[in-house]
Amino acid sequence: MPGRADDRSAGDDVVLVRVESADPEHQVVVVAGGCRFELCLTQEMVQELCREPYCGRGPFSEDIPWCATHLGERSMLEPIETAKNLGYATRDRADYEPDRCGGGAGADLLVKAAVAQASAPEMVKVLIDICFDDPDEEGPWTFDDHLEMQLRHVIDRERLRLNNVACDEARRIRRAAATCSVCSRALPPWT
Repeated sequence: MPGRADDRSAGDDVVLVRVESADPEHQVVVVAGGCRFELCLTQEMVQELCREPYCGRGPFSEDIPWCATHLGERSMLEPIETAKNLGYATRDRADYEPDRCGGGAGADLLVKAAVAQASAPEMVKVLIDICFDDPDEEGPWTFDDHLEMQLRHVIDRERLRLNNVACDEARRIRRAAATCSVCSRALPPWT
């Protein structure tokens, strides 16, 4: 980070750092480039925090920059972009092996957040499209029916799993709400 304006050349990138909170004896929370960091002064440690201001929890994972609580409060575009990043990262880590490309706990959290915003089908589609290769396009499976069938099976299994996560979350929200938000009458049981 440059110290003085006259020390920088015209092409240097400038990262603005803002202090969010400070405890001079223990920690300082700073915001830089859209990320939040906790600097532990006594331990020479830096820890990334959830991007929600004044939240003390860490991000859910390296691919999801919010904690589980605050992810559901984001506008739908942010979780969709996060899902794309998670999908690409998962795909890269799995070396494009279909059995290892599922989104796991991160995908589950994104689908749960999407259920709260009534957009779970869109989230499931984004995760499936990004995490997996399209079996109808050309790839190593093009001339191998067994590989193509395996890919289709893995995609269908992951789609079913994510849809089950969405249904379970919808049931949980419905039980927690218990009443209609419009008329305040009790909701009938949903199985």
